[in-house]
Amino acid sequence: MANSLPPFLLRLRFATSAISSWLLNLGMFGQRFKLKSACSPGFNCHGCPWATAACPIGVIAYGSAMHAIPVFAIASVLAMAAAFGRLICSFACPFGLFQDLLYRLPSPKIKLPRFFRYGKYVALVLLVLVLPWALGFVPAGFLRVEKPAVTKNADGNINVSVAVTNLGSEPVNGVQLRAAYRANASSAIVLQDQKNFPQLVVPPGQTVTVPVFAVPNQLSSANLVVDSPQSTVEQEPRWQLYYCKLCPCGTLTAALPAILGANSSPSFARLSNDALRLSILAGFLIMMVISGRPFCRLFCPLGAIYALTAPLSLTGMAIHSDACIDCGKCDKVCPVGLDVRREVGSAECIACGDCKKICPQHGIVRTFGFARQRQGVALPVLHA
Repeated sequence: MANSLPPFLLRLRFATSAISSWLLNLGMFGQRFKLKSACSPGFNCHGCPWATAACPIGVIAYGSAMHAIPVFAIASVLAMAAAFGRLICSFACPFGLFQDLLYRLPSPKIKLPRFFRYGKYVALVLLVLVLPWALGFVPAGFLRVEKPAVTKNADGNINVSVAVTNLGSEPVNGVQLRAAYRANASSAIVLQDQKNFPQLVVPPGQTVTVPVFAVPNQLSSANLVVDSPQSTVEQEPRWQLYYCKLCPCGTLTAALPAILGANSSPSFARLSNDALRLSILAGFLIMMVISGRPFCRLFCPLGAIYALTAPLSLTGMAIHSDACIDCGKCDKVCPVGLDVRREVGSAECIACGDCKKICPQHGIVRTFGFARQRQGVALPVLHA
């Protein structure tokens, strides 16, 4: 029965966060529900096998590494920030909901130092913008397959000679080729054969001729095409210091499923710095149990963007300072550990409304619109 549920599960904030988490992970119902060209409003890794939308932080970091400006991702984040501000953090963020649930586990609770809040800005500037731009990607070795030369042999088959060029910065160890015939009339593949040369190494920037191999002769009715699965460009971040390689949300929902075989994305399966990122995940999981929303305060660059744009948003919180009786009840329920009487409605406030509900004087209000700071509501300061 609904009345037997814990009060937290009956809150509007829990309901909207749960619905948002469901909508942002519709991939659990199949690939047709994925829309990776759109950005998620809350923090939800697009490497997760269930993720519906792209993570704007991942898109921005990737664009920075490519020395390109991801206009759509930046514009979508700024539009959501202008419309909803930090309301998204409390009402629509899957990872925020995850933290709220873990914090409700019985355990000793601690208050995090105030300086922790600056960590998310450091993560945004350093791991999302500066380091990706400065270091870029290391393109692994990848092959360009030249046009094959063919000659008939005594068996009636044809011998194929083909050269491959390594366009990447790392050696390609063990060349793999695919020889296929495409029908002249329909271009359909009528015969395909895999050729592997495990001992053949192609150094960066060099061209190597693959040992001659034979295939059946069907040139009268089809065209011979030779390509390689190693022609795909794989790009790895230098030093593995980009945000996505360290993000605990990505480790939990993308890297671990990749290890367990639930994700076909190889980029998340390669845990070259697995000890570091798994340690970060473990540390945050412990912190989530004993303190309120530590990831939001310490390491969330999306929250940092919403915080920086909070003064321009259409929604927020404010306090009637004349009504405050300094009871301190609001401080005790704030999920991000604010000094509510001074900081409600500030960049660090996630506009959850918990303080509004607990205030015995009804002195904390939610404000809306361009003129929300001029609606007779005082700015969040302590009266004498």
